Amino acid sequence: MDMERIILLSNIGSASKKYSVYQGDIEIAWFHLEKSADDFLISYKVNSGFEKKFITSLEYHKSIEFICAQLQKAQIISSAEDVVSIALRVVAVHQDFVQDMLCAPKILEQLKKLKEVDPIHITPVLEEIDLIQEFFGIKIKIYFISDSSFHSNVKRRVPLMFKKPLYTIGYHGLSCESVLFFLSQNNVEHSRLISIHLGGGSSVTAIKNGMSIYNSMEFSPLDGIIMSSRTGSIDPFLVLLYMKEHNLSYEQTLEHMYTQAGLKALSGGISSDLRVVREEAFKGNIEAKDAIIQYIESIVSCVCKAISYTQGVDTIVFTGTIGYRATYIREMVIEKLLWLGCVLDHTDNLETYDTCFEISAHNSKIKIYVIQVDEMKEMHKHTQKFLKSKI
Repeated sequence: MDMERIILLSNIGSASKKYSVYQGDIEIAWFHLEKSADDFLISYKVNSGFEKKFITSLEYHKSIEFICAQLQKAQIISSAEDVVSIALRVVAVHQDFVQDMLCAPKILEQLKKLKEVDPIHITPVLEEIDLIQEFFGIKIKIYFISDSSFHSNVKRRVPLMFKKPLYTIGYHGLSCESVLFFLSQNNVEHSRLISIHLGGGSSVTAIKNGMSIYNSMEFSPLDGIIMSSRTGSIDPFLVLLYMKEHNLSYEQTLEHMYTQAGLKALSGGISSDLRVVREEAFKGNIEAKDAIIQYIESIVSCVCKAISYTQGVDTIVFTGTIGYRATYIREMVIEKLLWLGCVLDHTDNLETYDTCFEISAHNSKIKIYVIQVDEMKEMHKHTQKFLKSKI
């Protein structure tokens, strides 16, 4: 086996870690680690063998070591030295990070400074880099794959007088690219497409003729849709009022806006987990019911704004963990969009049976799809393109 061609892809979230191992254009292994309040779980496939099991906290946090041990066991690599490069998904609040790049000391220092603005995304990435360099050595090549490069053509100035002008960035770009791939593979018309990515972080993207023209998460991951524990778009004065009422510093306010807001705040602190909030709503909890209603309204509001950019819509896609799994959320959103001519096939909507499937009725004016995106495959495409550009 040509060890020189083995590339490890790393996609680190606040509550999960995803890895793929590629040799050339072939994915030969993948790993998905996730944590809940009490447990750590890993699902992985190496060659043709699949396994799912609980792991320790140490195995989760030192996942690179665990993964390499499995690759050695399967004789994919003989040692860590056989992994010559690692591609790492990066979500960063800065115009300089809307392109793929090689991790260099200067770039790394810039990323560390941005941790003050977006700790929820950048802190796990920095921790992953430390683990990678500790395990593989500092000479290992690390490529930053930008989650925002898809939106790099959209540039709108932020209407505040900063020392240097700031511009909108956009997020979930890899998700959007995967959506376009699946629609093209299935010959679905998508010249005026609205992609609704719903998860712990959520956004709506307007895509016209394959190009991003609007993303609801315009500058930071706090923007747009109300999220699990993030504010979404709110009146700036409310932030000032909140800081004053709770006597909070900048750092404390930022932490609250990322972790104590959104569905968690609207539900009266019940939970940031939509499943838990829904259970409480079924039990008659008014705050939980209102939280879900307001969540739906924020999604629809962003969808309508996105449609104003595409000046019409022919296809709507639901994706992300919530978008793919939560049938009732899709139904509630489409109910608010009946005026567009959207008609849901309720039977198809209840059957989550493929990576890409249609849920619109035969008489719907707009095609509605559900897609389980493959961000790792898109990361691999980015990596290959970046490597070829350097030859």
